[in-house]
Amino acid sequence: LFPPEQDRKTVLGCLAAVLNIMFAHQHQESLGNDSPKLKKSEGDNSNDNNVSQFSIRQDLEDEEDEQQKSTIQQLHHKNHLRRIKEFQRELLHMSAELLFLAPDDAAVFMPNLDIQCDSEDDNHKLLLQPFLQSLTSYEESFRCITLLVFRFLLLSSAQKEGISSDKQSRTIVGYDSRVRFAFKYLAVAIFTFW
Repeated sequence: LFPPEQDRKTVLGCLAAVLNIMFAHQHQESLGNDSPKLKKSEGDNSNDNNVSQFSIRQDLEDEEDEQQKSTIQQLHHKNHLRRIKEFQRELLHMSAELLFLAPDDAAVFMPNLDIQCDSEDDNHKLLLQPFLQSLTSYEESFRCITLLVFRFLLLSSAQKEGISSDKQSRTIVGYDSRVRFAFKYLAVAIFTFW
């Protein structure tokens, strides 16, 4: 028997919550890193004429170096977050396809990827728990997980053999460890709920 559409959509919502929880710590790190931080000069504030021109010039160069390093680190961090978002979106779209759902069904859950909570417990309670509670039964949940993982393994096998199943290039190639972790987290969350 094929799992009902409502349960397949619910599992897709659970996956969106899992992806949010998986990368939540990286979102929290980025909150304080939006603007470059300048290093303050370590000299005293008095008008002491004993400070040489060389030390002032050296302090300015050090400050500029720190500012450049900070800017480079921020660019790397933003690129990293962008790649994470691309992965999350791609996995949701791919999973919708694997669960025989329309691409619009994946788009509905995209905003869930950007929700930020204070802790992992809050993420679990606020994002994952409502989806888990709307699953109809253990059997249907199991069928959805089985369908998702089985079709992903078939897709991975086809990619390994060089069979192109897509018109567009994907960043998820083969049996990706990020996907394994997400699917494992999803399965454990669903099975422990029942």
